[in-house]
Amino acid sequence: MLADQGVRSGWVSEGHGPDAVEAAIALDEPVLLIVDNASTHPQLVDLLTCLQTTAPSAVTVVLAARDFGDWWRSAQMRLPRKVLGLVVVDPDLQLPPAPTDPKGQQQVFEQARRAFGGDAAAAVQLTPAAAPSILLLQTAALLAATSTSAPRADPSVAIARLFTLEEARWQAASRHGGGIEDLRAAILLATLVGAATEADAEPLLLHHPGLAA
Repeated sequence: MLADQGVRSGWVSEGHGPDAVEAAIALDEPVLLIVDNASTHPQLVDLLTCLQTTAPSAVTVVLAARDFGDWWRSAQMRLPRKVLGLVVVDPDLQLPPAPTDPKGQQQVFEQARRAFGGDAAAAVQLTPAAAPSILLLQTAALLAATSTSAPRADPSVAIARLFTLEEARWQAASRHGGGIEDLRAAILLATLVGAATEADAEPLLLHHPGLAA
């Protein structure tokens, strides 16, 4: 765990690129900033430029994306030469495969559960997965971290359980009164079309009849 090594870490949300870098530098200690979906982050160039123009610090920025294709070449054209000299691209970096043995799966699960804010004093036993993956183990860990009563976690049903909870949350919070089919259509539409921000997404989703106001 990074915290055990004295390294703070956090996600850079949209709209807070340079601010996140400046706040991290002000801590004057090792910080790891993660930019997920970097290909759609609107302040990526400003964020990296801010990091380079500030005095040397212990701040590291990691960009995560499905690929480093056209969007990255476009960003490189807008970055100052000094910034490009600091960037190390490793498009072949991949997550290691999930462990197949029960002990290894339990370790990965427990690390993720604590990272998601689960009670460190709680004892949650993972049911070993026959066909494990990092996604399954982390989904099970997320559910376990938000539950205070379940002594066991089963990754084989974790994703289905997560979607059930999300569907219930959708029905409770939806301003449009849409049903489950509307939720599923919205997910499909968002996947196919995509949007950089929530404000950009809303008018796109409203084109779906079941979500129209």
